[in-house]
Amino acid sequence: MNCAGHFLSGSAGRVFLPVHFPGVDFSKIDELSEVKNMLAEKVIEWTEEWKQQGLQQGLQQGLEQGIEKGLQKGILQTRREDVLDVLNDRFGTTPQEIADKL
Repeated sequence: MNCAGHFLSGSAGRVFLPVHFPGVDFSKIDELSEVKNMLAEKVIEWTEEWKQQGLQQGLQQGLEQGIEKGLQKGILQTRREDVLDVLNDRFGTTPQEIADKL
């Protein structure tokens, strides 16, 4: 057994690996090649988890920005309508070309 294999199968490996890879069952690992395969599988899992987290964060951020932009448009439209109401009350019907410029 090489040095790394000896390390992983010894007491240091039983302490080191679980600390750095929580949630992984190391009780059935006997050889370095098994660790390599397990880590390769974990990297794929972690990558998928990170992708999902990134997608969720992106969707949330996009939703928040969309809501904010929609609120701003709504407020602007309400203000335009308020100005038109004042103009109509004060001067009668506002010509369409003026209403379009608001």
